[in-house]
Amino acid sequence: MEKGDHEVSFGEATEDHRHEIIREVELKTNITAYLYFVVITVALGGFTNGYDVGILSSAILMLEKDFVLTTVQKGIIVGITNAGGFFGGIIAGYIADVVGRKSTAFLNAIFFFTGYVLSSFSTAFPSLLICRFTVGFAGGISSMIIPTYISEISPVFHRGELVTWNNLMYTAAQTIAILVSIIFSSVGDWSLSEDLTGQGRNLSILYIGLFLVPESPRFLIKNGKNEEAVVILQEIYPNSSREFLEDEIKVIHQAVVEDNKGSYKLLLKYPYRRPLLIACGLLIIQELAGYDTLMYYAATIIKIIGFAATTTAIIYSLAISVSSFIMLMVSKYWIDRIGRRKILLSSIAGTIIGLILLSIGFSFITGFVTKQSSCINYEKVCGACVLDDRCMFSNSNGGICVDKNSTVSVTYGTYDICMENHKARAWFTLCAFTLFSMMYSLGFGNITWLIQSEIYPLNIRGRATGIGAAANWGMTAIVSMIFLPLAEVITIPGILLLFALFSLLGLIFVYRFLPETVGKSLEEIQDYFVSPILCYMSTSIKDANTLMRTERPES
Repeated sequence: MEKGDHEVSFGEATEDHRHEIIREVELKTNITAYLYFVVITVALGGFTNGYDVGILSSAILMLEKDFVLTTVQKGIIVGITNAGGFFGGIIAGYIADVVGRKSTAFLNAIFFFTGYVLSSFSTAFPSLLICRFTVGFAGGISSMIIPTYISEISPVFHRGELVTWNNLMYTAAQTIAILVSIIFSSVGDWSLSEDLTGQGRNLSILYIGLFLVPESPRFLIKNGKNEEAVVILQEIYPNSSREFLEDEIKVIHQAVVEDNKGSYKLLLKYPYRRPLLIACGLLIIQELAGYDTLMYYAATIIKIIGFAATTTAIIYSLAISVSSFIMLMVSKYWIDRIGRRKILLSSIAGTIIGLILLSIGFSFITGFVTKQSSCINYEKVCGACVLDDRCMFSNSNGGICVDKNSTVSVTYGTYDICMENHKARAWFTLCAFTLFSMMYSLGFGNITWLIQSEIYPLNIRGRATGIGAAANWGMTAIVSMIFLPLAEVITIPGILLLFALFSLLGLIFVYRFLPETVGKSLEEIQDYFVSPILCYMSTSIKDANTLMRTERPES
């Protein structure tokens, strides 16, 4: 191999200087066009997943007309998707460790394609549930394999930026899906909107690129295929010497030897249970912040706020999605520069503020009104009235809530939406929703997945990230299924305050237990968890501050 300007020789390096030489190579390594191609291709799984979520949020409004869905059934549609994600994450974790990362990515594509084909035949509620479970299963695979794969092929000082591409693709697809929904929302026919969802199957064509994507070099080294790994590492580190590449392989191989054979039992033992508890804790608390659930019901929530037309509600949900994308771009730029902890702590703090403001906004609109025995008891509180699937609201006679099936509803000209009578309150609530979405996207929604892809030893990384993904999807399933029924009991403002409380616990958890991982190789991060927890916490933060002062190449 012809030497480049940044080539560093290990021929005369002593063991004392080896670490410094490796770090020098890492600092001088930029992202190649080949690496961008690999990352973006694999991140198409996130794109497909985001497209599905964006469609589902808008389709819920159309579904409830054609299927006459109850509050419980709406929750089941969303919940069954996440239940599929739970099982997808668990199974994908095992397959990734045994068969490989690339094969698992192919499996992801197959299940997404299958789910979209099934969606073309979903004409009844039971078949719709089968479709949603299959797509959710694919989403679980996607959330497990994509961050893990990208993390394993990324240079140390660009790992955060590259893993963030998964979330960027997810949010971009969500935005596109909402745009497409706007075009067809005026039709409001399920056969059309469902077929619109089915068009997502065309995204699977893009997975042809997976044939050009290599296997993870770390997985190859784990299985003794060092020469194949060298070829891939040469593409990632094009200006490094053969000696550097061989030394990288030795470091990874040594970690594999020390870990011995991976198994689920290891996750229950020291020191493996510590990163598992940290990652699962982050991913569970992330869902208890309520973002995914609120985004599933974004268009519905915006209608409750007071933006009456279906198209208008979807347009404002589009604005929220775009704001999330912008904050992800900000996070992508800074994540390898100022560190994971600072961004994540700032993100959670902003999420808490957004949830509190959102709760205040909803208290103006729906009040703290629980589910009533009859519709008439809601009186003039439109938000609480339309949240109850038995009721509709009329602006006649100063406002009245009536039963959908009563003759009174015909007399008064009732609606299942709240008209824009309180625009100031509606705009305040919408702005709070946008703030919440932006601050969550800054770090809470992205960095938790990055951390999960970084902190596990190689031999159990697939199994462990699978458990983390399953924990996340399982919690999402629970929260999304009980969200609307629980709103009838403790009200929407009450739920939002509960989300804020869980986020506060997450803030404390991150501050107390999460080490800084910026600027560390995956093998170095693994070493963090060998030391006592108080010791590695203080050491890791100190090391991170030093690394942040290290000169980096300009991007």
